[in-house]
Amino acid sequence: MPRDLIIIVFLLLLLTANLGWSQTLKRQELSRPYMGTIFQIIALGKGEKQVADAIEAAFQEIERLQNLLSLYKKNSRLNQVNQQAHLGPVKVEAELFDLLLEAKRI
Repeated sequence: MPRDLIIIVFLLLLLTANLGWSQTLKRQELSRPYMGTIFQIIALGKGEKQVADAIEAAFQEIERLQNLLSLYKKNSRLNQVNQQAHLGPVKVEAELFDLLLEAKRI
């Protein structure tokens, strides 16, 4: 887990403990492999189902991005673009185009 994220999680836990929220908030932690690494999500919420649903929604978004951007998945949209690019210009969705521009910028 990146150091900045550990610090943010620690400060959030410290804040909730100081405000007395720690007794009312449910904490869940789940890890899954995506994009050649492990994603770990730690979430706090009032109910266990609410927290579990939020974590699942986050993992669904990560999986959606993996299916769009992975160079290792044969059927990812980015891989399809790479396979067709030698034939000529390839039309891509706005989201993928914007992500590629941002990647080039940084």
